[in-house]
Amino acid sequence: MVRPKNRRSEARFSAVRQWRRPVLKHKTLADYRARASHKILSQGRCDPLFFSQCVLGGPRPWRRQADILRALRDGKRVAVRSGHGVGKTWIAARAALWFLYSHPGAVVLTTAPTHRQVRSILWAEIRKQARNAAYKLGGRITETGIRLDDDWFALGLATDEPERFQGYHAERLLLVFDEAPGVSPEIYEAARGLLTSRHARILLIGNPTEPSGPFYNAFRTPGWKTLHIPCTACPNVRLGRVTHPSLVTAEWVEAQRAEWGENSPAFRARVLGEFPSEHGARLIPLAWIHAAQARDGATCSGSEHRLGVDVARYGSDRTALAVANDCGVLAVRCRSGLSTMETAGWAIASAREFDVAPEAIAIDDAGVGGGVTDRLREQGWSVRAINGANRPDNPAFANTRAEIYWRLRTVLSPENDIGFGLPREPELARQLSALTYGFDSRGRIRLEAKDQAKAALGVSPDMADACALTMALVRAGGCRFPRMWDL
Repeated sequence: MVRPKNRRSEARFSAVRQWRRPVLKHKTLADYRARASHKILSQGRCDPLFFSQCVLGGPRPWRRQADILRALRDGKRVAVRSGHGVGKTWIAARAALWFLYSHPGAVVLTTAPTHRQVRSILWAEIRKQARNAAYKLGGRITETGIRLDDDWFALGLATDEPERFQGYHAERLLLVFDEAPGVSPEIYEAARGLLTSRHARILLIGNPTEPSGPFYNAFRTPGWKTLHIPCTACPNVRLGRVTHPSLVTAEWVEAQRAEWGENSPAFRARVLGEFPSEHGARLIPLAWIHAAQARDGATCSGSEHRLGVDVARYGSDRTALAVANDCGVLAVRCRSGLSTMETAGWAIASAREFDVAPEAIAIDDAGVGGGVTDRLREQGWSVRAINGANRPDNPAFANTRAEIYWRLRTVLSPENDIGFGLPREPELARQLSALTYGFDSRGRIRLEAKDQAKAALGVSPDMADACALTMALVRAGGCRFPRMWDL
């Protein structure tokens, strides 16, 4: 039940002030507060903006955030694609609290691609808003739940088991999918079975990183109320000054424009809130990369470390080094202006730091990389020399470079259960998401040339190449990846 924290709270809001009568007309002060609470609930049910301002308190939702609350009040199915930092998690938390406390007997279920996103992002915001509300909200608040009664509660679920969504039927039910593009289709299918009651609603919200799947389809299916919130619509960006400190700024947008380029999938998804134009040739979709960066591959029982080194010598290009195990890429490092001897020394120091065996090092042997390979072998390190132009082990690929990148693509695919992780490096995501593939005249898979990738990115895809080199060390029987060397 919603209750005023004190008399001062009661006097703050005009909606409450208009009911104020002498307490003597009610039997007790508790009776007066119960009547006030009932009126707040009644008005809040019809007006989520009133509930946001007068019950939860805090800053007012800006215009596009208010549109989300109105759309959820008026429609059953709402999908929101947005740029980064426009306050989508904040408003999703408000929507969950509004529905829960304004509809007695309501059930609110939220989910996200990972448990960390459920617990530490969306539910951290829900807990914060509930505890800092202008009016004292009832219920028992836990890490990922609020319970008001046996059949009146909100719950955060993070699972890859669709059956966990079964059994949560209620007349008034709200489903909230945060970071919706990353939620598996099986979870969507299980959730559809809950939307059978008259007052059931669903809210999908996230960055449009994948031009396929249930989130993408919602924007092309009749019956959905769809909203689009690019970063350029945010007050801080539109006005050119910071009016909402927690939201994205014009400086960030311009920095991403310079770093990613306006036509890159990352800029379209994370800034413009537009679905990337994949054209069926994107090697690794951005949604896969973001999902991998949300996972942690640092610990993997019984897994040996591998080292990939993409070599550059002086000039503007960088030497990149990646360390990986069976669970993911643990680290990616770059240095500029190194000689071949300095690169060899850096590789040895890194191998010792991560306890990498001499035979578990792959060096880009083309061009100046040959000097690094020779020096390491001279030092007693039995490294493996990789030339991307050489014949691959699998004849389905045009060359070794296409083969090892396809292995990286395979372990990042959501179709397997490897759970391969990537470091949270924006530059790595940009490089990987920009790679495209096609077919040669013999029907073999080939990647775009490295020079073409460099021209599109503005820099050499050194970090991506170093990660792909770690895949050259994976062989049948030498890794627990399930048939990852096959198509």
